Amino acid sequence: MPTKHPQDFATAIRSYKARIEEINDRLRRDPPGEARFRRVAIEQRLVFEAALEQIQRMAAQSAGKRADSSEPSPFVAPSPFVHPAPSSVARPTPPPFVYSEDYRAITVNGDKYCLTPNQALVFQVLHQYHQLGLAGVAMTILLGRIGSPSSRLRDSFRSGDGPKLWKLIVKAGKMKDMVCLRLPT
Repeated sequence: MPTKHPQDFATAIRSYKARIEEINDRLRRDPPGEARFRRVAIEQRLVFEAALEQIQRMAAQSAGKRADSSEPSPFVAPSPFVHPAPSSVARPTPPPFVYSEDYRAITVNGDKYCLTPNQALVFQVLHQYHQLGLAGVAMTILLGRIGSPSSRLRDSFRSGDGPKLWKLIVKAGKMKDMVCLRLPT
């Protein structure tokens, strides 16, 4: 954290602005299909923007002005990344269901779950059927997908975060031996 010297504030502000611009350049350059990278980059940008805002407030206060003063401090350069105070701006809520490309990492309402390869395959198929608007998936299809047609599906969900996630977002389908996702809205 910078000390309360104007040149330290200016250096910190330039550093944070450069880092934010670097993240924005990467987001513009990289293909949109890299969902995991984009989420991490956006989270990093939000952290840097919040830190930049705090440093600019501190610089304004150390210069004898209020942080929300309309007069710019001589030590604070105008920034396109300055946002209104957090109380007046509603932070975007994260999507209720986020998954990695291979479904090994799933986030539901902000809670993160790590899955085994077989659990990930099951959730991938369930999610595909859900996106198609189908009533559910037969357990035999799921067992065939993980390469264990003669075993029980519940045996694949005995370890890790699989059992918790199963109870949270999987429900019985409309017919016997079918299951479907119950995703939060």
